[in-house]
Amino acid sequence: MKFCIRCNSITGWKPSYRSIIGLRVKGDFAMLEDVVTKARLEEETIFDVVFTKEDGENVDMSGVKFENVVFHKCRLINCLFVKTTFYNSVFEDCDLSGCNFTAGYWKSSKIVGSKGSGSNFKLCTFKNFELVEAKFQYGNFINSLWEAAKIIKCELSESCFAETKFRSISFSATNLTKVDFFKTSLKGIDLSTCVIVGLITSDTYYELKGLKVNAMQAVDLSLLLGIKVV
Repeated sequence: MKFCIRCNSITGWKPSYRSIIGLRVKGDFAMLEDVVTKARLEEETIFDVVFTKEDGENVDMSGVKFENVVFHKCRLINCLFVKTTFYNSVFEDCDLSGCNFTAGYWKSSKIVGSKGSGSNFKLCTFKNFELVEAKFQYGNFINSLWEAAKIIKCELSESCFAETKFRSISFSATNLTKVDFFKTSLKGIDLSTCVIVGLITSDTYYELKGLKVNAMQAVDLSLLLGIKVV
């Protein structure tokens, strides 16, 4: 059963990076916490809603299903999204610092222009997902699964992607400085446009086998592997 809140209704709308700006309110205004509380009590899906400039801390949205929902310029600090599901949904220009998305499921969704230092995405599944111009330094993506995903112009320095599965993913112009790829195969992945200084791997560096890099990056990686270029 689906729970429809007519707040900035977007029925039939397909999310894009900037298209949500200028949408008009239709129906009664609904606060995020009120909507989530009712959805959790009635075990229903929240869909066709735009939440704009919501401000919340330590809000528990665990287990909630969001479909065709937009979070625009929201400030959600240290909130719980454990086992939360997002279908065709977007976080745009949001602050998600310290949020816990553990074991969440993301499909046909995007996080755009947002930040979330120290956020936890452990055990998440990302399918047909895009992370664009986002800042998630120190993010925890351990044991996550990425399929048909894109990471574009992001700041992910010192994040953890240990024991992660990349079935189909592309990285573009992203800062991966000191990112932890322990036990994560990078075979076939092109990081030639990214910053990859100080990558963390196992002692055997098998994670780097088949990785695609540019000439300058190859020199840096050779130092990591103990190879001297003369």
